[in-house]
Amino acid sequence: MKLMPRLLLMLVVSGFPFSSSAVAEMSIAELRKIPGKLFPKDTNVNGLLELDELKSRPEICKTKNKPALPLQKRHMKFDFNKDNFIDRNDLTKFQNGNKNRAKLWVGKFNIIDCNANQKLEAEEIVLFFRNRNKSKDTSKKSIFKLVENFSSIDCDKNNSLDGLEIRWFWTDRSCPEAGVELGGVKTYSGKDMDNSQVEKVNNKFHKLKIPSPANTVPIADVHMHMFNIGRSNPQNLFRLMNQNNVKWGGGVGLYSEKMQELLGDRYIPMFGRLEWWNVNRKFGNDGLNPENKIISEMLQRAEVLLKAKKIKGFGEIHVQNLKSGGVPKFNFNLQLDIPVIIRMYEIANKYNGVLQFHTELDDKERAIKLALKYPNTKTILSHCLPGGSTPDDWREILTETKNVYCEISGGGNGPTVGSAKAAIYDENGLTSGYLELLKEFPDRFLLGSDPCCRLLPLYKSVIMSQRSMLSHLSPDLMKKLAYENAVRIFNLKEPKNYKN
Repeated sequence: MKLMPRLLLMLVVSGFPFSSSAVAEMSIAELRKIPGKLFPKDTNVNGLLELDELKSRPEICKTKNKPALPLQKRHMKFDFNKDNFIDRNDLTKFQNGNKNRAKLWVGKFNIIDCNANQKLEAEEIVLFFRNRNKSKDTSKKSIFKLVENFSSIDCDKNNSLDGLEIRWFWTDRSCPEAGVELGGVKTYSGKDMDNSQVEKVNNKFHKLKIPSPANTVPIADVHMHMFNIGRSNPQNLFRLMNQNNVKWGGGVGLYSEKMQELLGDRYIPMFGRLEWWNVNRKFGNDGLNPENKIISEMLQRAEVLLKAKKIKGFGEIHVQNLKSGGVPKFNFNLQLDIPVIIRMYEIANKYNGVLQFHTELDDKERAIKLALKYPNTKTILSHCLPGGSTPDDWREILTETKNVYCEISGGGNGPTVGSAKAAIYDENGLTSGYLELLKEFPDRFLLGSDPCCRLLPLYKSVIMSQRSMLSHLSPDLMKKLAYENAVRIFNLKEPKNYKN
């Protein structure tokens, strides 16, 4: 199948941890600003804009080409080999000696060449001149400009444009220096894992022999991001869940009606992450308050969705991440008891909702106080409260509250790409302190994968590492940690469309 160049709709990127090279956002709202009513429609609803979608929407390539039609006489001067096509290479050579005569043809070649065969055909040329006024738009946000300059915008030469590349083009920035990786997998130290390292991790964990029943126990992944970018799209996550016997998934943003439609009762929908990150990116931490228009509208919509039982609550909301993945422009240095989070607690308390926060040990006392003040809420602390927390800290939290939960994430707390400082388990089981906690508080722990930061190539390895860890627990503890606690906390239903 021919690989078509694509535009990745990068709605938002995750944050534990995060690399500045991944700061790539291209939201649908921004695309709607493209002039001339040229907003392209994602016809196959895969979160990507492919070249044929990009061209068809502004009617650049409205009809099917008919190569048999002869070129018009005034165009034949460019048909150097007399094959009834205008070849790009010959045209470029012609321009070098006659810059004015061939300037239009070379500059607009990608737009005219509807079928991307590097030859201009009669029907393509006719169609282009019918719509030539539209192509005169000089704005860099014009679809014509994105098509016309595709190869130069594609910095990493992977036949697709991601949000960061488009952002560079729109803001007159050139590609980064050669050798700078735009893709790849990010470890929790912020370093890139090349393909050989990814393969090494996958070879290790894919080959694990998991004994029964841990090898088949259903898993509820309560930290499964869906960013609607690249491979992080509903269809691919649905496939990964099925391949790895993940019965429920979600628990963090982005909220997606497409995911809800595709997964049905297998989806754990949460809300607010996109707006939270967008406001922080634009206004910094000071913008995260109830008076901000975006935040205010987010809170209002969340209450409507909670009341209609369309979502389970708020998450993942970053509060503190300076010690656990923060990078410039995406740092969060807040506290759990600020007004906007208090408002989230009030809304969640009204509807028995869930709140999932990425915060750090400094917020321990505030987490306890808020849980006690809002008893109808259920607070999940992502990655089991990174930033130096210990089993003793968690024993205090779990003893003093009844509605705070420790989310063990495969990415942050496990052996695949996690930080050794945050390690809670490996393929040989939970560390001794957390194993004792789980036995003492069996209803207060959850599992999550956290496939942020381009970690989806390791998704199976993360799940396999968790299954291996589960195999060292008693059957009752295994089921509670794998899915039963999540079913109770999120009030999940037995899905109709699930086959083990």
